[in-house]
Amino acid sequence: MNLKLGTAICALCMLSSLAFAQQKPDYSTPEATVRTFMNAFSNADFVAAGACVENPIGAKTLEETAPKGQKITIAIDKLTVTASGDTATVSITIKVPQVLSDELKVKRVGAEWKLYSDTNADVNAFNSHPLQGLVYAMSHPQVFVDARNRAKQASCLSNLKQICLGMMMFIQDNEEAFKIKPLTYKASIMPYIKNDKIFVCPSSPGTNPSYSFNANLAGLKASKLSSPATTVLIYEGRTGKLNFIHDGSACVGFADGHCKMVNAEGAKSLRWAP
Repeated sequence: MNLKLGTAICALCMLSSLAFAQQKPDYSTPEATVRTFMNAFSNADFVAAGACVENPIGAKTLEETAPKGQKITIAIDKLTVTASGDTATVSITIKVPQVLSDELKVKRVGAEWKLYSDTNADVNAFNSHPLQGLVYAMSHPQVFVDARNRAKQASCLSNLKQICLGMMMFIQDNEEAFKIKPLTYKASIMPYIKNDKIFVCPSSPGTNPSYSFNANLAGLKASKLSSPATTVLIYEGRTGKLNFIHDGSACVGFADGHCKMVNAEGAKSLRWAP
């Protein structure tokens, strides 16, 4: 899944309380369908938005995975329809508050008009056409699942970077040594972090800490490490075993302070001993 597409779509989904009044769904014309679609998103009613799309297999997934939004004003500045038989192209310009223009495809399905996206659409094109991307996502739920998972992965990396920074500060204040007990490392570095939430990965099903301290480093001087850049300091998992929770990868922080995602193959080359 294209990361920029997921980012653009999720940003639009955050417009959950837009400047539209609740209205009765209307699919009688291409214009009516597009207005109903925009109104549904304005009220964070993703199932209703899916009803405007042909084969909306992703509607329920979108409702469950799209982030909750904040109030923001949006207005349809311009809307024109170019029809040809049972298909039409709707050109729309909206203000959110920035101006955004796009074209949506609509087709007649029985007595109604439904939005649709080409089966072989190039998802990269949606980076500059987010409204088209929304229609595409309504029938391709994996778009939102992937976007959500990537966001959680990024958050996990951010968590571990902060933990590693706290660890570096602790070491500097303690004679450049890892004067830390593996089971209580969190309490040791908490004065430097002061944020309990970062110890739990957003992909974790529970509330227990997701990250562990490499017990092999306990009590050692930092100068004793032969290769800090390749030596594990903090890792996502328990008792020296990584938890590959991010689509087959786990987050690992190293003794020089950098962090990265590691898969099972990459884990084989990790350095655990000093």
